[in-house]
Amino acid sequence: MDEGSRQGVDCPDRQAVSQLRINDQGCALGFTKFGRQPTTCSIVMDFDLTITSVHVWNTLARTGEITANRIPGDLGVDYIFGGPARLGELERFFTTLHSRGAQVMILTNNYRDVVEKCLREANLDRFVPDIIGREQPGTKGQIVSSLREKLKATNKGLWMFVDDDPHNVRNVHLATQGTVATLHVDGGSGMQMQHLQKILSMLEK
Repeated sequence: MDEGSRQGVDCPDRQAVSQLRINDQGCALGFTKFGRQPTTCSIVMDFDLTITSVHVWNTLARTGEITANRIPGDLGVDYIFGGPARLGELERFFTTLHSRGAQVMILTNNYRDVVEKCLREANLDRFVPDIIGREQPGTKGQIVSSLREKLKATNKGLWMFVDDDPHNVRNVHLATQGTVATLHVDGGSGMQMQHLQKILSMLEK
C-alpha cells in the first residue's frame, strides 16, 4: 500500500535527504552495496504490506510519532512480520535470492531508519542492505528507471519490482516501458508463499 506521496514531504533532516540522492555511479550515498558487484538480477521491493504483514507506517501514525525508536517497543517483530513461521519463510526466501546472486533493494514511502530498525530486529538486514526511503524524491517509477539506468553496467539481467499497491506496480510498468517485470502482492498481508514462489520462478525464466 502506498504510504503517501513523496512530494512535499516534511523531512526532519535535509542533509540526510541530500545524501540519499543517487549519484552517477548508481550508488545511493550511504548505502552499502549498490552496483559494486555484478549481479544476476535486481529485485526492488516495497516494505509495508509487501515484506511486512502489517502497514508499519500507518500503524505508527495512528498511535503517535513515526520514528525508529518505537520499534520494536510498540510493534513486536512477530507482529510486524506475521509471526515466526512467516519470518522463517522470508529468511529462507532471501537466503535463496542471495545464493542466486540477486541484488535486493527496498523502495518504500516509509522512513529509511524505520525500515532499517525493523529489518535489524528481525535479523533480515543482512539480506537487504540497500534501502531507499521516502526521503528520496520522485515516484517509484522514476526511481526504478533511474536505478536501472545507473546500474546497467553491473546488472544486464532481469529487473523486477514487487509491491502491494497496484498503482505503484502500474507506475513502474509504464515508467520502464514494460522492461521491468512486476508483481502485485495481493491479499493485504504481505508476501505469502505463493508470491515468494512466483518471484523465484520468474528468476528461472
